[in-house]
Amino acid sequence: MDKTEKGKSEIKKGTRYFWQDIKAYLGELLDLKKGMDRAGTIKSIRDNKRMHGANAWLLMCSIMVASLGLDLNSPAVIIGAMLISPLMSPILGIGLSVGINDRVGLGVALHHLLIAIGIALVTSFLYFYLTPFGEPTDEIMSRTEPTLLDVMVAFFGGIAGIVSGSRKDKSNAIPGVAIATALMPPLCVTGFGLAHGDWDIALRSFYLFFLNATFVAVATYLIVRLLRFRMKEHLNEADRRKTRLIILGFTLVMLIPSCFILAGVLEKVQKRQAIEAFVKTHFPDAYFPKIEETAKRDSLLAKVFLFEEISDDSLALIQESFRKEVPGASLKLVTIDTKEEITREEFVRLGQSI
Repeated sequence: MDKTEKGKSEIKKGTRYFWQDIKAYLGELLDLKKGMDRAGTIKSIRDNKRMHGANAWLLMCSIMVASLGLDLNSPAVIIGAMLISPLMSPILGIGLSVGINDRVGLGVALHHLLIAIGIALVTSFLYFYLTPFGEPTDEIMSRTEPTLLDVMVAFFGGIAGIVSGSRKDKSNAIPGVAIATALMPPLCVTGFGLAHGDWDIALRSFYLFFLNATFVAVATYLIVRLLRFRMKEHLNEADRRKTRLIILGFTLVMLIPSCFILAGVLEKVQKRQAIEAFVKTHFPDAYFPKIEETAKRDSLLAKVFLFEEISDDSLALIQESFRKEVPGASLKLVTIDTKEEITREEFVRLGQSI
């Protein structure tokens, strides 16, 4: 063998060893089975999934705090509510029970999840019904457009929850916050919609909750099977295939509406960008507050305040150009008389009232 052939052989051998080392390192780095406690995980989820006593009180308090946060439009208060929420365990219990084929455990988990939903809806309904406030804040409205991005929050929160819960040194606080992020605010917003008779808000937010709960359970099921938890009742191949098809079918049914909603959200974002570009091009010196949604959820309104007169012909041309560039949106031009002195606060209040 000449030096060239020998050199190529050494390179191939070195490359093979390199990839073997990388594979071994990644395998050790991402090894979920190290430090795993299967029996402890099952016991912990079973013990915590029951929604009564202290768990019921904690849920009522966390829902009340979350409702206050939504009403005050305060993300910090909403996050505080998530720190004390016990809503994670019943949903993890559903994923675990399906994963180990525990039909009795599945029934118990579903029963206590329904109790948790009932407690949350009654608590949030009473708060929003009795409170003197009632305006839908940005935090409330953001829970009425469920998309694939919300699904990702729920899915990875579910993975974090079951991975953390399966360790010998359990720490459910942070994963619990991740899961509560996806579950609690939508339930509170459903209570808001019911309290104010707004069925559109109520149904959209409850769909978001149900969608997120589904993907938390799916994530739990996948990790349970990946870690090879022992089946309580052994399935034959036909039953196993049937279970997988049911899970896949239900997941797709839940996911499809969120895809359409995401498409609508992306279209709305593009419209907002087009409106901002149009206003900057045609009215660089105008006052341009935020773009508003009209009564029709798919329509946008842009108010632009001008400090100089504009002729009717120019106005007609601008409106026609706007309709062509941003279909499905409307432009409102307001001329401000610069001869009158007006403070910025008064100007902003004027903009909100027009």
